[in-house]
Amino acid sequence: MEPGLPEALAALSDRQRACLALVIIGEWTYDEVGELLGIKRSSVQSHVERALHKLRKGLGVDQHVDV
Repeated sequence: MEPGLPEALAALSDRQRACLALVIIGEWTYDEVGELLGIKRSSVQSHVERALHKLRKGLGVDQHVDV
């Protein structure tokens, strides 16, 4: 595991962390996550994008990878 990952994940908001985990790890759709959390699909997408940006910045990763 990347040594800085736990700290970078801890820096995310609870909502960002939940959306990221469900979409990336759980392979849920944005619609499924939105329904579960009671938020719009576009909000889920924004949370995932912001979370990935924060993780990249926190880990010093400059390469952009689309999800």
